[in-house]
Amino acid sequence: TALPIYTSEELRGKIDDKKSKTEILHKLESVGKQGSSFIAWYGKDEVWLNKKGFAMAVTEAVGGVFRRKKSGQLVRGTRLRRGWHTTAKASDCIPPVSHLVLVVHGIGQALSPGSVATRSFKLSNDSIKEMYEDSIDGKIEGRVEFLPVEWRTSLKLDDGVLDRITPPGISQIRRVSNSVVLDVLYYMSPVFQPEILASARSSMNRQYGKFIQRHPGFAKQARVSILAHSLGSVVAYEILDEARRSEKFKLDFDVENFFAIGSPLSLFWTMGGRVDSSSAILPETICKRMFNIYHRSDPVVQRIRMEFLFSPGI
Repeated sequence: TALPIYTSEELRGKIDDKKSKTEILHKLESVGKQGSSFIAWYGKDEVWLNKKGFAMAVTEAVGGVFRRKKSGQLVRGTRLRRGWHTTAKASDCIPPVSHLVLVVHGIGQALSPGSVATRSFKLSNDSIKEMYEDSIDGKIEGRVEFLPVEWRTSLKLDDGVLDRITPPGISQIRRVSNSVVLDVLYYMSPVFQPEILASARSSMNRQYGKFIQRHPGFAKQARVSILAHSLGSVVAYEILDEARRSEKFKLDFDVENFFAIGSPLSLFWTMGGRVDSSSAILPETICKRMFNIYHRSDPVVQRIRMEFLFSPGI
């Protein structure tokens, strides 16, 4: 059941400050599938959220749990506060987005759908925090927004054939294999690769279109980059390369930077028979700069070959 909402005046009528501070003056309870919770008033300015069961375990895991003495016992909960620390000014609002980054996931998204969205949200928050920390006067003129590009979860590909031919033994291992390793095989298949590229391209344009609707002024100075991980970097590169070869495959936006992280892209270039830089380097009209970012202990990554490193645009 939803917790009822009380105005300040209604709440004052329910609380008597003359009562003992160790006594619960008012209590609201809520029961759900993942446990129960209640809000307890010990005074007008002392309100605690208490959770039982799974919900409490999660709260303890992420922190913010305190203990309050009540009749000699420790009461677990999270203290709630209302009001504000300082009065906000118009200049305190979050600065407008000056750079949009589309985050393309790699293999395994079918096993953990939504993970790229969660990480994109975290990247956006972390970037704002770091920009404020690095600023001289605590003010920044613009910020970076990260939006997820999910190309795998909506695909049918084999339309369930793989599940029907998978034996029942070692089901967990087979599930991981079918959801992770086979993404590479799907992409390398001439049957499924066009479907994967179309899905990723559509997701990029859709996210950009929604973003422009929410930020109409951004289109005038649009700065858009692509950040792609693992197999996602191969997919993103192929989309950009198709845009070079044909107008009908062009994206709805220009790409300023292409960040390939943990990427086997150079290996795919080699397997595709691209032996010189002219067949692989993207022109600046498609992408101004490209970065290959990797950890030398990552078993998946490949360095871009030397003739690519010294070519314009890389």
